[in-house]
Amino acid sequence: MSVFKPKESKYYYYEFQYNGKTYKKSTRKTSKAEARSIEAAARVEAENEQTGGTPDRPTLKAGAERCWAENWRHQKDGKNSLGRALRCAKYMGNPTIDSIDHKAIDDLKAYLLNELKFKPATVNRHQAALRYILNRAYKHWGLLDRVPPFEIMRENKKKPRIVSPEELDKTCKWLEAKGSYFPLVADLMRVLVDTGLRLNEALSLPWNEIKLENKKGATLCVQEQKGGGDNPQRTVPLTARAKETLQKLKGGGCDRPFPIRDHQAERVRREAMENVEGLEPFGFHDLRHTFATRLVEKGVPLYVVQKLLGHSNIKVTERYAHLQTDTLSDAVALLND
Repeated sequence: MSVFKPKESKYYYYEFQYNGKTYKKSTRKTSKAEARSIEAAARVEAENEQTGGTPDRPTLKAGAERCWAENWRHQKDGKNSLGRALRCAKYMGNPTIDSIDHKAIDDLKAYLLNELKFKPATVNRHQAALRYILNRAYKHWGLLDRVPPFEIMRENKKKPRIVSPEELDKTCKWLEAKGSYFPLVADLMRVLVDTGLRLNEALSLPWNEIKLENKKGATLCVQEQKGGGDNPQRTVPLTARAKETLQKLKGGGCDRPFPIRDHQAERVRREAMENVEGLEPFGFHDLRHTFATRLVEKGVPLYVVQKLLGHSNIKVTERYAHLQTDTLSDAVALLND
């Protein structure tokens, strides 16, 4: 951790590395929150020191580091936001924040589209990270008089689809016939479709949050990150298949059942989609969608589905409301008795 309190001191210190150089100093603060603010400022100073920026005219990379220290590290998608912002800084030549204008943004968009062949959705995510930094510079840091306009690209949104048991079984059998960690991705898919976990939730799930021997039934507990709603965690009961899959993985010597990175899982998934015959490609998130759809079609109330999925707002879960037509009709029919 970059902010810490030595045993012999009442003050918090910060320590971090930037381009191989270590920065360590007492913050002279007894509050960790205040110490983190000072650390954020120190990171910006380190960036400016090495790139030629100044406190009054920080570079885009320094702004990204500051956003990470102040906000993004507390958010679910924070690491991705930081990565996108740093890529923008690299592609734009790491300009000072106050030099970024509408033309610079258009040039960035053209580079992402034409040179890197990014899809509109990916371009929009990069623009969102850049816009976030500029908004902070305008509203909170006093570095800008205005934020240049951004043009959001139209996205061809792909609807999530339902993965049939036959499709999942065919995919898992193909994965299990391969070597390396391909069979582990098959187990991952089985757990995802039976728990509704997000990919990053499953990959970061530690064994101490999985209770396979509960008297009331096996469960797993997902720690909600900041922004995940009022409850800091949610409990998901396990199906017999999910329990059996996890029991098989127990005792592997790792602190979690799926000790792989998201890009590794994604690479294996893409290879399976390209090689399994007669298969319409599906993504990991489609397995979460399948979990929710199956529950709603079996009459589970949307409020319960919301809790199982970890949606902070019921409006997100209401996308499945159209599947409840028969359930609602059956409910009203009870009044005929």
